[in-house]
Amino acid sequence: MAGVFLLIGIVFVLLACYNSYKHKSTELIDRYEDRFFVKMKQERKFAAQYLLGQIESNAHLKAVLDFFQAPIAEKVVTGQLDKEQVFSYFRHWIILYWRAGQKDIETYRVHDSGTWDLLQTLYDTMVDMQRKKLGAKYADWSREHLREALVDEANLIY
Repeated sequence: MAGVFLLIGIVFVLLACYNSYKHKSTELIDRYEDRFFVKMKQERKFAAQYLLGQIESNAHLKAVLDFFQAPIAEKVVTGQLDKEQVFSYFRHWIILYWRAGQKDIETYRVHDSGTWDLLQTLYDTMVDMQRKKLGAKYADWSREHLREALVDEANLIY
């Protein structure tokens, strides 16, 4: 009988830990959502304009990729952020900027091979999750789909 109570106690402790983790992850997601969707509109707009060839500076693309590297990818890899929540909130933009920014990413990696390594891991995770949840046709973006998404970003009002 004592073993049953011990097992029930362990289950309650595990549930409490899981609930605490989800609560903390949700708080972080809310903060990052505000930062990305509200405070980073200018960076997103100019990054997209750069990727569309409308402006010459790639500084804003670097800022967007850096945001996804740290804090997002870093916290997913360390287990502080739930990857399902990241998938729900940021998947589209992680895939968009990673794929559209490939030339710049490769250029940066010539000088520093570790540039955005955690982001690449996060990108791979998002694509795998998208394939499993939505099917392959949604994971493999066409050039036209990338362009349309970049045009949407380039037209942001901040």
